[in-house]
Amino acid sequence: MGCGSLAAAGMLAVNGSTGFIIAAEALTVVFVAAAALVARIPNIRGGNRLSQKHDGYRQVLADRPYLLITAANFLIAFGYTTQAMALPVFLTRDVALPDALAGAVFAVNTALVAGLGVPAARLALRARRTRGAALGAAVFALSFAAFAVLPQLVSGPDALAAVLAVAVLYTAGELIHSAPSQGLSVQAAPDHLRGRYLSVYQLSWSVCRTVAPMLLGFLLDAGPWHLWAVLALLVLTGAAILLCAERSLPTHTVTANHTAAPPAPTTTSATSGRD
Repeated sequence: MGCGSLAAAGMLAVNGSTGFIIAAEALTVVFVAAAALVARIPNIRGGNRLSQKHDGYRQVLADRPYLLITAANFLIAFGYTTQAMALPVFLTRDVALPDALAGAVFAVNTALVAGLGVPAARLALRARRTRGAALGAAVFALSFAAFAVLPQLVSGPDALAAVLAVAVLYTAGELIHSAPSQGLSVQAAPDHLRGRYLSVYQLSWSVCRTVAPMLLGFLLDAGPWHLWAVLALLVLTGAAILLCAERSLPTHTVTANHTAAPPAPTTTSATSGRD
């Protein structure tokens, strides 16, 4: 993702559409190769299929605490989507950064997430998952407030340094929120229906990405600060829902170090904001 953003920045630095056409053709080949690799993954069937058939999605939809954390994630997910959908427009139009530098900001974010993701996840184990995820959302909101005032405070050569500083703050929110929220979605699901639960949770990402382009585009047209004010309100509302849901969640779901916690699955990438 980081390399792709740098490549896009290089294409923007060159006039004309040739670079984008070449990139589209190259990506066509890459996607075909990816599809061939995915097709080679064996489809192993097993587990409590009978139990899943009887319970299915009815149990998921009747689980009010799980629906609460799913709704919270839907709201906080707007903080993730804005980076790719709205931030480049804001930086080039309102902060007057050169087009090629917008991709560099995203590359810095990606590098920090890749380098600090594991240490941040280890630190997150010391706090309750609900509170850790809520704290990450609060840091998101703080970075949005900083983005809102950037056009009035900086210009010229100082703009890039200020944008990178706020981007680091935004990345801190992502690092703090990501691991606790993923762990919460997995541990709150019963073992025999974990796949069904996570598929419902994943809808919070998918629906957000479906709605976000229209909402963020409207807010960008409304004014330079409207976007960030609404985003801050959304993520803070998500944080409040997480804190309210904490009281109705089992101890092993909220506290990572609880001795009775069920074993985590080998991967939680299906719920990641980076997917």
